[in-house]
Amino acid sequence: MTHKNNLKKTVLFLLMLAFLLIFPVRSFSAEVTDGMKKSIDEILSLIKNEPAKKIRREKIEKIVNSRFDYVEMSKRALAKNWNDRTPDERKEFSEVFGELLRNTYITKIEKYTTDERIDYVKELIDEEGTATLKTLIVKKDDEIPVDYRMIKKGSEWVCYDFIIENVSMIRNYRSQFGKIISDSSYADLLKRMKSKIAKLREDEEKGEEHKKGDKPSKFEDI
Repeated sequence: MTHKNNLKKTVLFLLMLAFLLIFPVRSFSAEVTDGMKKSIDEILSLIKNEPAKKIRREKIEKIVNSRFDYVEMSKRALAKNWNDRTPDERKEFSEVFGELLRNTYITKIEKYTTDERIDYVKELIDEEGTATLKTLIVKKDDEIPVDYRMIKKGSEWVCYDFIIENVSMIRNYRSQFGKIISDSSYADLLKRMKSKIAKLREDEEKGEEHKKGDKPSKFEDI
């Protein structure tokens, strides 16, 4: 009887081993979380330790550029209107939209204070290969959920959308862009975006910053 039990266990083990070899478990060992956490930690370190505003901003922009996929964001935000654009128009739009997104994201994360913490709740990877990293900004008397939607490009997971308190950045801009193009034109949309960026730059030069610890506001209107 003992021999038969041992034989069954051996056969079961071999079957399980064969199954794992043929159908390996899809394990990313939290690489989505690890990559984004590394970038956010670097940004927060700069916010706390780099007093020179211009230098701090330049270094943060470099980190954000490496983690955000502006072309993917542009494609999803323009939706059907992306197909109507020429290669040159797509390139220009991605650059302009990228600058707007950078300013929006950095302005929000610069509100971070030392009495807050960021919890990395969990990461979810769907069958299509996109991932959602769920985080929580924990304040003294409040909690703000911030989710990052990500796709893998090469060896890195990059962000194509972020969601603050259930408000998607991509959906927000898609709605605005669609309405402006429908009511006016694509050229008018691009003009408005450039005007918004110029205003943000002007405010930045004047030192008109949001107070740290403020609750993140909704995304910029165009």
